[in-house]
Amino acid sequence: MIGGLLSDLRSAGRSLRKRPLFALSAGLTLALGIGATTALWSVVDAVLLRPMPYPDSERLVAVQGYDVVNGSLSQETESNLSSPDVADLRAQGEGISGLAAYSVSGTVLGGEGEPIPARVGIVTPGFFGTLRVAPALGRDFTEDEHVAGKHRVLILSDALWRARFQADPGVVGRKVLLAGNDYTVVGVMPRPFIGPLPGYFDEPMAWRPLAAAPDSRGGHWMRGVARLAPGVRREAAEGRLDALMTRLQAQYPDTATGQRIRLVPLVESASSGSRPAVLAVFGAVLFLLLIACFNVAGLLLARTEERRRETAIRAAIGAGRGRLMALVFCESGLLALGGGVFGMLFAWWGTDLLATLAGHSLPRVAGARIDARALLFALAVSTAAALVFGMAPAARQARVELDRILREGHGAFVASRRRLRQVLVVGQLALSLMLLIGAGLMAASVGRLLRVPTGLRTENVLTFEMQLPRVRYPDGAAQNGFAERLVARLEALPGVQSAGLSNILPMSGSSSCDGFSLAERPHTAPGPQPCAEARSATPRSFAAFGIRLVRGRLLEDRDDAKAPRVAVVNEAFAARFLPGDDPIGKHLVLGDDRFEIVGVIGDVKQFGPAIEAPASFTLPFAQSPGNDFGVAVHATLDAAALAPAVRRAVAALDSGLALERVETMQKLVRDSAAAPHFRAIVTSTFATAALLLAAIGLYGLMTYTVGQRRREIGIRMALGAERGAVARLVLGEALGLLAAGTGLGLLAGAALTPLLGSLLFGVRPLEPALYLGPALVLAATALLSCLAPAWRATRVDPLRELRVE
Repeated sequence: MIGGLLSDLRSAGRSLRKRPLFALSAGLTLALGIGATTALWSVVDAVLLRPMPYPDSERLVAVQGYDVVNGSLSQETESNLSSPDVADLRAQGEGISGLAAYSVSGTVLGGEGEPIPARVGIVTPGFFGTLRVAPALGRDFTEDEHVAGKHRVLILSDALWRARFQADPGVVGRKVLLAGNDYTVVGVMPRPFIGPLPGYFDEPMAWRPLAAAPDSRGGHWMRGVARLAPGVRREAAEGRLDALMTRLQAQYPDTATGQRIRLVPLVESASSGSRPAVLAVFGAVLFLLLIACFNVAGLLLARTEERRRETAIRAAIGAGRGRLMALVFCESGLLALGGGVFGMLFAWWGTDLLATLAGHSLPRVAGARIDARALLFALAVSTAAALVFGMAPAARQARVELDRILREGHGAFVASRRRLRQVLVVGQLALSLMLLIGAGLMAASVGRLLRVPTGLRTENVLTFEMQLPRVRYPDGAAQNGFAERLVARLEALPGVQSAGLSNILPMSGSSSCDGFSLAERPHTAPGPQPCAEARSATPRSFAAFGIRLVRGRLLEDRDDAKAPRVAVVNEAFAARFLPGDDPIGKHLVLGDDRFEIVGVIGDVKQFGPAIEAPASFTLPFAQSPGNDFGVAVHATLDAAALAPAVRRAVAALDSGLALERVETMQKLVRDSAAAPHFRAIVTSTFATAALLLAAIGLYGLMTYTVGQRRREIGIRMALGAERGAVARLVLGEALGLLAAGTGLGLLAGAALTPLLGSLLFGVRPLEPALYLGPALVLAATALLSCLAPAWRATRVDPLRELRVE
């Protein structure tokens, strides 16, 4: 049996060497399909499937807080646990062997060399122990280092250690400046270690202990992570922790009422809602692979037709059906092997390209790579592809009718195989139309998303973030003084029209939902106060950001620290908390302070164009200063060209400050749509490749058909048929196939594309124009691919064909 298989493989190899053009076209088609599928598989594996890089990571869960609203659960923002909640859950929770929490923010790392922006993770006790990861150098935090005054210790990520300290093994014990304060490095994490918070997997980071005040239970700003106890199921642990939270509600009714707990596998939490989008794109590439298989199957059918007499002779001398099928499968297997090898080269390049295109829109995508798992997947795909595209030719080969071929010639044989190739081409056209429709929906969604008014000026606006060290700017007076000097210096730059500060930049992804009450509408219901996005801004920030005034007045220079407390609210705040009332003259109560509402401003899409503007209020920066903020500079010149002058202006004020995330407002808006943009680019690329493959398949079929019908065409022309009639004969057959493929593609697209509804914005899945456009593109491409075969048909010499006959 092995000897027969080797003989068939050698025969298949010789056959492919005799037809190098056939082997090359089939191999490259498969390489495209297998390579694209493997590259995207590596992304799926990295984002959704690969375990988190911690020991026994399947036992790790994200601890997510939820609010109960009108009897139903609704997820909160990223910051969903308070540090006292974490302490109680850790001390009293059952079913877990460890629980901790963390939060990530921007900071400035100083000391030796120039200050650089960095990310710092603030962690509760037991964070690294819960993950079961120990520092590669130095030690973990101790319990007493989570006390105020003793918490100025730091653990570095491997990336930050290498970038800032050149991998110096003597870094442990060294003093560094973090936000202007002295910290001592006590450890360096191992190289594979990443934080579990989505979005910060590959950035240089440091970690410091949390030293929280004991009365901060109302501030839900941390993410929790827990390790399930041995033998305890996630559902059971969730029920116990949720019951504990219910008891805490009774103990702390003013801050904990409505809080519930859910446990989500950490790997699922890390995907951060990316699963539907990634799977949708992966489904698109599987369609591309199927089209490639159909294309190669059509080539093999033509190949078996050319070898019909060889097949008949093999059958005549005793070759059975199994042996005849084995010959085809050996040939398809060699093609799949070659396609797989070249496909892996494409996958290596494609994986890097996909990771670059995705950027930070997909969590963990930076870890996508071609490894042993990807190689096994490619092997499985290649094997499956060989079976798929070899099945129809092998079945036809096994059903050869020897007597009929030798007695009647091959006309019926050819017609039968041509019908099967027509079916394959119709399938390619239908699948490619489905991909075109999906890509069109994605592209239209991105276009409409980027056209949504954000409430911001995007032209010629430069933004950046910065943090003032509390050592040099310890109080509000110092912080406000710096803000005034910075704004004055920035507005003195050539071409600058306005500049302003805000504690949180729009489109930055940051949020701050602060509790408040209205003096005219006191909060009497049980549970926490209502909250809204809290902002503090300098007066000129509204002009710099382009935020419009709706009613009343904006913040002004007179609203300084000594002036009466004032605030402006946005339209969403007025509609939600003061429906039917005039907000002007009402009073916000924040702690012991009352702020008179003096204006209503337009809504700003704070978290991206697809997300409704949250209710917000803005206080004067002079009355509510802070040490970290974002800055916007509006100029008459290109915003990106303004960056060097802005850096020099900041350095002239304080050379120890570092600017973070220096970006134009246009880029911030584009980045807010990065995930749908990535999906649109990838699906459009796959749809284009599918369209080309389908066109090539149709071209091959029509060329083959013209070649087989030369005698018929010659007879028609000898009887007086015009060249135009001959061309119409060929194009008519192509139009019939196109109509069938288009009809099936439209029906299948209408059935499947509603599944994309959650990935679309401002687009109805069954919008007619988004079906008509792809159908016209397919029709134009298909007809163009048939022009050359039709022209060849008109050049048939009837005398020559009749003479040959």
